[in-house]
Amino acid sequence: MRALVWHGKEDIRCDEVTDPEI
Repeated sequence: MRALVWHGKEDIRCDEVTDPEI
């Protein structure tokens, strides 16, 4: 599934992940 992933400061992308972390 796709979810917003934090890559760094002010850098949030919508990547494909296996499970969403809450």
